[in-house]
Amino acid sequence: MINIDSMLSNLKVDISFKKYSVLLSSIMFLWSGVDKINNFQKKVDTLSNKLNLDNKVCSFGMILVILLETIGFLLLGEYFMNKKIFYNLIDKFNIFIKLTQKQVIQIILLSILLFLVVVTLIYHPPWGKPIPFLSNLTIFSLYLYIYSDLYSKNIDN
Repeated sequence: MINIDSMLSNLKVDISFKKYSVLLSSIMFLWSGVDKINNFQKKVDTLSNKLNLDNKVCSFGMILVILLETIGFLLLGEYFMNKKIFYNLIDKFNIFIKLTQKQVIQIILLSILLFLVVVTLIYHPPWGKPIPFLSNLTIFSLYLYIYSDLYSKNIDN
């Protein structure tokens, strides 16, 4: 007779795999941020045409997205790797609001969730092609889980 419990316990992964899943899921966003830097005007023009907004408004929004997809995801990866290189650099020059590394990550994760809602409605609405919409829904679910997991562990780095 096959002992399923024994088989599953042999396949168990430790908690360190969480950091690798966060890092792997961040690659797409880092790549996208760099692509937006390299094709800034084209991306702004596309957004401006899609939303029928002024290029200056769309440029500002695109800069915010680039900051989230590059610096935000670097900070996210750093947090889950238990490092504080970028965080310490930002904290050193931060004279306005002192935030813990965990608070910074919570804000970044909330920003990612908001970004995913907005970008899904603009580029991949549910009434469009189903796969891009479902892909964004899946990514949203992943980052919602990561955000909720921060609270369940009560870890403050």
